[in-house]
Amino acid sequence: MNRFALLRLVILTIAVTSFASTIVFGEASEEDLAKVRAKLEEMGNPWTANMSPMVDLPGEVVCGDLEPDESAIGPNLNQGGYRPMDLPAHFDWRDNGGNWVTPVRSQGSCGSCWDFAATAAVESGTIIKHNREGCDYNLSEQHILSCSGAGSCSGGYTYLALSYYIAAGSPDEDCFPYAASDLPCADTCSDWSSRAQKIESWSWVTTTSEDVNLIKQAVHQYPVATHLDVYEDFYYYYDGGIYEYAYGDYLGGHAVVIVGWDDDEKYWIVKNSWGAGWAESGYFRIRWGQTCVKFGTWTLEIEPGDTLTYIDLNSFDAEAQGSDIILAWETGAEIDNAGFVIYRTADSGQSYEMVSGFIQAEGTPGSGDSYTFVDEDASPGVTYCYYLVDVDTAGKWAAHGPACARVEFERLNLRPVNAGVVAMR
Repeated sequence: MNRFALLRLVILTIAVTSFASTIVFGEASEEDLAKVRAKLEEMGNPWTANMSPMVDLPGEVVCGDLEPDESAIGPNLNQGGYRPMDLPAHFDWRDNGGNWVTPVRSQGSCGSCWDFAATAAVESGTIIKHNREGCDYNLSEQHILSCSGAGSCSGGYTYLALSYYIAAGSPDEDCFPYAASDLPCADTCSDWSSRAQKIESWSWVTTTSEDVNLIKQAVHQYPVATHLDVYEDFYYYYDGGIYEYAYGDYLGGHAVVIVGWDDDEKYWIVKNSWGAGWAESGYFRIRWGQTCVKFGTWTLEIEPGDTLTYIDLNSFDAEAQGSDIILAWETGAEIDNAGFVIYRTADSGQSYEMVSGFIQAEGTPGSGDSYTFVDEDASPGVTYCYYLVDVDTAGKWAAHGPACARVEFERLNLRPVNAGVVAMR
């Protein structure tokens, strides 16, 4: 482990230990629910209070977003770097000529909100930049959790997760499915780097205080990740409406993604990571400018990557049939895919040869397709291993495989004799 990685691990360990020791998690009760409802009545009922499905999960799921100190700001501060622009009074990336926000995910009983916020921002930013409206671009949160060094199920830093997206990126969900657990990085798929989505950069929009105008200008470009102080009323009882603090103790920090706003009622539209069954289909609205609840601090914007390659490969198989080898593959989704080329090796990867021409892509971002290719030039008694290479419209490629098979029989060549009569025995 190099000194930088060791130092980051020590800082993270100290931060997690210190942070966790300051939090005391309460429990939901009908008595406290009644107190929240009474307070909301005094406030004009800006939001609805009911028992939240979050009462069935450990309280530590809310405490995953560790606030950086000001030394983390560095050169990445973009405050004041925006030009004034005319913005609409209401804006929502879910309804902006289509839906540009990927489905709500669930972090489960793991304090990985920092990971989900970073990944949700990258997913939406990428499909916006590459004009893939309505696409469920599903990147692997587990890879970030296990491999980035930005945190763990005990908490982490959103900005470090985004730094990892610059350096290495994260592959598709199928490469390393989410397990809500601190699994070893070695469990990720072997070809993850060729499947990884990266970003160009990230920068701070706000740091220690909320700035409504700066955040709106940033959100108008792409959804942004931000910080929320979570109190008992929000965690245990919020069930929709425009959240304002009503009652209860502070529980911890949480990372979420802002996807829109409304000027008339002065609220943010926010994507959460507690599942689509929570609150407003996995979203919440929160009044800006509150004095008690800290929201909109440590807000980060991204610049998505210039290239996008994503093949959701369901299967890739090779099977000998007589003297031929049949290759078959099925995709679940294809984003920016131009087509495929097939390579084979017969000497454990010492050399490769292309055995197919260019196979045109037929799938779409919403649904994939099934493909077959027949290798008619396989020698008997030789085991061939095949690699499927997908190529995007920018020329970037990724290899999948191997799929191996062995032909046992030579091809029969029937020779015509005497005016086209086929000799038979």
